[in-house]
Amino acid sequence: MKEEIMRFLINIFKSKQPRIYWFLYWNLVQLNLFKRFLFCPEILLSSIIKKGDNVIDIGANTGQLTLLMAILAGKGGSVHAFEPYSKSFDKLSNIVKNAKLSSIIKLNKLALSNETRSATLRVPLEKCTEATLIPHKSDAWLNYESEPWRYATETCHLITLDNYVKENAIKNISFIKCDVEGAELPVFMGGENLLKGPNPPILMIEAYEEWTKSFGYHPRDLFSFLEKTAGYEFYWLHEGGLKKIKSDYSSLPGIYWRWLDYLCIVPDVHNISPDIVRFLTGIKKCGFYSAKRHSVI
Repeated sequence: MKEEIMRFLINIFKSKQPRIYWFLYWNLVQLNLFKRFLFCPEILLSSIIKKGDNVIDIGANTGQLTLLMAILAGKGGSVHAFEPYSKSFDKLSNIVKNAKLSSIIKLNKLALSNETRSATLRVPLEKCTEATLIPHKSDAWLNYESEPWRYATETCHLITLDNYVKENAIKNISFIKCDVEGAELPVFMGGENLLKGPNPPILMIEAYEEWTKSFGYHPRDLFSFLEKTAGYEFYWLHEGGLKKIKSDYSSLPGIYWRWLDYLCIVPDVHNISPDIVRFLTGIKKCGFYSAKRHSVI
């Protein structure tokens, strides 16, 4: 209960004073304080995103990671954030404006997929972070059929990642974070040209079987697609660090709700060393970048 209250207060402070929050956050990390409240992906991002990087946040919600990505990329970089749900998008817009990061963050009230069309977005009113194009069967979706008044719908527009990158003439995308409640495979199918390019981005994705099966695939299918398309290798993010996994694992690690994120890297591009398997959360930043572009050591 105390931890939940602390998280609630921290989230309020983060939304009201994002710049001060992140300044204190990194200094406390260096002092190894409040480790129990740190979330692994946030620490990891500081070792991946550098000044001047162009990055993409797919499923930005209200900016849980968007602001950090913008601060790390700096004035010479850019963050392209996608959030299709109106209420979350409006909150995100206000937070970005209050943080004075509008020159770095480009907001898109759009969803990404493997086709361009209109679609119906379905939203659990009590947990809008689980908004999805296809209703699920568990967690916030347990009462979808019996209590439909607990859910909202709205029309959203789908585009492909490849078309967006081309139309906006974005060069050298270094990192993509994707958390879209099970629709990750269609997103990257729509970005196949980007992934096949000479410098595919590092990916941080969520993969949860309960969500992906609503879209007719298993997380293995997502990893297999990324592996065949661009030669990605995969690392599971958890409280002990990074653990390398294979795309054909019959049972992928991860316990809902926290440890469902995976880091995806192309060895020939990002120069991974085996030592990456030990990434310690909240104690040390790992030196992800060396002399080579996106070199991980």
